[in-house]
Amino acid sequence: MYIEKAISTYSYFHQMENLTRIAASFYLNCYLPAFTDKHADLSICVQRLSDRCHGALIVVKRNDSLYSFIQKGTAVGAILTLALLEAIFYPGNPLHNGNR
Repeated sequence: MYIEKAISTYSYFHQMENLTRIAASFYLNCYLPAFTDKHADLSICVQRLSDRCHGALIVVKRNDSLYSFIQKGTAVGAILTLALLEAIFYPGNPLHNGNR
């Protein structure tokens, strides 16, 4: 009886996790296209980082300037891609966490 209850609970939480992921992806894919053509890459990246429990603070510029929030960082000079995002936010990467 205990094992069946545990399996049922696990199944329920797994379904809720999948629904949360679908809702979050839907939100990102509805909201971001007006501000960036890289919305699909951002959405996939966020999902993959979440799967690995890797944190990331990603900002998409809209109307207001971000200048006062930007700290001195390392210019990458690259086209934004899914692989680049995953590499930057991989723990231990020198660019992750502001080169600290």
